[in-house]
Amino acid sequence: MSSEPIERRVSYIGDRLRGSRCSLCGKEYFRLRDYCGTCGRKSFGKMKDIDFFYEKGVLEVC
Repeated sequence: MSSEPIERRVSYIGDRLRGSRCSLCGKEYFRLRDYCGTCGRKSFGKMKDIDFFYEKGVLEVC
């Protein structure tokens, strides 16, 4: 049995759900952010990029 076509594997890279997590309070945000809405300026430069591609859960859109 062969693996999936390379075009499909490459296309998954751009379709990822990515976000940010504050290193100070741990709050997660969908979409990349430079600072935490809770911690404010203290968190600038301390946000970690996270990849939700393999996570299961509920995405709430306001």
